[in-house]
Amino acid sequence: MRHAAFNCRMVLLAVLLVAAGNAFAQTVVTLPMDGKTLRLQDEALVRVDDGTLRSAADVLAADGFRPLGEFETPPEGRVWLRIPLQANASASGSWVLEVKRRYFRVLELYVPTADGGHATYSNGLADYRPTEILAWHLVYPLELAPGQRAELLIRAETLQGSLGPLDVSVQPVTGYLADRSTAMWAFGLYFGAMFALVFYNLVLYLNLRTPGHRMYVLAMTAVLLFMGMDAGLLQPLLPDGLRERELLVIVVLSCLMMAATIRFFQVFAGAEDRIPKYSRALSAIALVFLALAVVSAFVPLKAAAVFGPASQLLSSVTVFALIGAALLAGRRGSSAAWIFLAAWGAFLGGGFIRSLIGVEAIPRTPIAEYALYVGSVLEAMILALGLSYRVGQLREQRIRAEHEQHRAMTLANQDSLTGAYNRRFFESYLGAMMDDARHSGIEGALLLLDMDHFKQINDTHGHEAGDMMLRSLTRRCLRELRDGDVLCRLGGDEFAIVLRSLSGSAAVEVARRIHRAATERPVDYDGVRIEMAVSIGVLAELEQGLDRSEALRRADRALYRAKDEGRNRVVRHEDE
Repeated sequence: MRHAAFNCRMVLLAVLLVAAGNAFAQTVVTLPMDGKTLRLQDEALVRVDDGTLRSAADVLAADGFRPLGEFETPPEGRVWLRIPLQANASASGSWVLEVKRRYFRVLELYVPTADGGHATYSNGLADYRPTEILAWHLVYPLELAPGQRAELLIRAETLQGSLGPLDVSVQPVTGYLADRSTAMWAFGLYFGAMFALVFYNLVLYLNLRTPGHRMYVLAMTAVLLFMGMDAGLLQPLLPDGLRERELLVIVVLSCLMMAATIRFFQVFAGAEDRIPKYSRALSAIALVFLALAVVSAFVPLKAAAVFGPASQLLSSVTVFALIGAALLAGRRGSSAAWIFLAAWGAFLGGGFIRSLIGVEAIPRTPIAEYALYVGSVLEAMILALGLSYRVGQLREQRIRAEHEQHRAMTLANQDSLTGAYNRRFFESYLGAMMDDARHSGIEGALLLLDMDHFKQINDTHGHEAGDMMLRSLTRRCLRELRDGDVLCRLGGDEFAIVLRSLSGSAAVEVARRIHRAATERPVDYDGVRIEMAVSIGVLAELEQGLDRSEALRRADRALYRAKDEGRNRVVRHEDE
């Protein structure tokens, strides 16, 4: 009886061992050799971590593991995963394990090695040790001998508490290197384009000093830094102290990116004028982002469990806030707000496509994987073009304003009948010129002109004829003057000419040319030829120390002498 009972127990034990072996065999993953990528977590045996398993040996010797597929929903909390692996018996090779980047409270990997041991890696908030990063994956090397069978052990706990966000895959190192090469090309194109746009707008800012270009440079620089961390390119450049805190560095950069984006929108779309209440709300959100960035820079790494989700939640709210603000500003007449909305939509569209890949709603293709970067470049390009358009608009507005200002100044300083400058401008200009003469020795001369017998012309032919004579005199004088010389109508038939950088006999010669031009031909008016006679008094030198009133007195004395000597002639003041 004892012998029979013993045999029954042995048979039962053998059956159990065979069943266990069969169950274990069903989960063995043969490592790929044809360039394929295999998801591993679906083949894992899972057990909730109760704190009793403290080493790889404990896990390998423990029971109570169940296939992940037997769970109706992914296990909650901290769990252990065992994934049996086997290398191809006819070939040896190297593989790469990839874990999609998430915020993990705990993420420990015990990766089997060719000598039968395990290499340990930790990338959780409790203990973060830097490892290789490619795009949005943490990368771990895997080396097994031909035909070797081993188990990959993972201890994980996500911030969400569910095992669902855990994404583990394996591929041959050759496939990984091909993916890395493709990624480097894509990142090179992306960052090259972004650097070019930022540099171009920086040059524009240094030349134009417009706040829009300044905020564009700040916003796109923040985007560049954030995307550099997202791509895994900046991590190797960080010092050791920051490399171990790279999760918080990402939080800091994401907060700075959002704050800079808000400020750029406010400046670019004119939010403070179009939507003042919403603009103040956006300013408050930007301050919250800045506060999060400052605090995240100094808190312990474990605090990323709070600040990471908090910044993501606030970013999600800000996305909708910016969309709403852009729509409202656009409806209130801001064309720049519509441009921002188009650019923002391109960036968000890229992020949405990447999210669909994460939940396996769409196939993982190179275009889809890098959609976020494509959207980011499109955003930067649209904003740069929009900024150029906006600057063009502002430039046109400034030109129109300057034209109107110049027109107003011209009307204020111009004689409406002849188009010459008026007396107010003459007094201001002559005073300024004589000040220059006192300080820098600039030469100049003053001519006073008076049309002879003007009252007689008005009485005989009418005031319209007199007005024509004045306009004709103005035109004939201007043809003899240079750029920088000024003709002014002082009132009635009296004119003044200020000659700049010219004096002495040269100034007298100009006065004689003007006299000849004014008097050599009669003026035709309504079939009547009216002779023009002009008397000119010349102050040939505006001496240093001479004031405006004395200069006018001397020129006026010369003019009256011309009148006394018979009119229609040129008299120089020194000739008295």
